[in-house]
This record gives sequence, structure tokens and C-alpha cells, in this order.
Amino acid sequence: MLILQNDPELIDWVFNLKRMYAGGFLMAIGEAAQLADHANYPLMRPLLLDLKKKYPGYDRKAENDESALLLDGHDDGSGIDPHER
Repeated sequence: MLILQNDPELIDWVFNLKRMYAGGFLMAIGEAAQLADHANYPLMRPLLLDLKKKYPGYDRKAENDESALLLDGHDDGSGIDPHER
């Protein structure tokens, strides 16, 4: 059975949601995916795949990558996610 922690297609994208300050909605979905068990993760996976297509910027490696934050417009100093303005 598949859970996020052994899903190579989505694990980096989901963990980058928090690392790159994706905003409340995406971060909540990512947190739910991290907590989902074997019975519930397969229900979430299609949603995660659709969101990954909609927000591909979170697919890149985020470790110490300030340019990734700037390219996504998430570090304008306001502390507010541009998607929630």
C-alpha cells in the first residue's frame, strides 16, 4: 500500500509546500497528505497530482534555494502568501 513517505512522484513536492511557504490551503493539504494512512492516502493522491500540475513551482528542490522563493514570488517581505492576497 502506498503512503506519501514511499511515493517518489509526490514526496518532494508535498514537503516543499511547507519549505517554500505555499500558503494556508496548500500547506494544509500537504500536512493532511503527510498524516494520511494506507487507507486514506490513495484517496488524496489524485488531488495531490492535480495540485502538483497546477503549482509546478513547488516541485524543485527547496533546500537553501532562495532563488526558488523569489521566482515563486513568496519572499516579498510581507509575510503574506501572494495567492492569499
